[in-house]
Amino acid sequence: MITAIIISIVTVFGLFSYAKERRDQIIFSSLPYVLKKYEDGLAVQRGKDIVEVFDEVEFSALPEYDRNALQKGIEFGSMAEVYSAIEDYDG
Repeated sequence: MITAIIISIVTVFGLFSYAKERRDQIIFSSLPYVLKKYEDGLAVQRGKDIVEVFDEVEFSALPEYDRNALQKGIEFGSMAEVYSAIEDYDG
């Protein structure tokens, strides 16, 4: 009887742990990629993580409109969209 209770408890905790891990994956996968100013270049953030840095794009050389938008951050749904935007900024 005690063994069955222990197995039940372990199973329930395992399910809760799996559910939390899965929820965290879903939340992270729904986060946008945010392209923004980083030092004198650009970087992509996803949540609090910096995904990639683009040093080859000189922030101070960009037009004022783009600099203002990048100060706030521009959201993208995928890295492919980010790369396309970077190509526009990089000339």
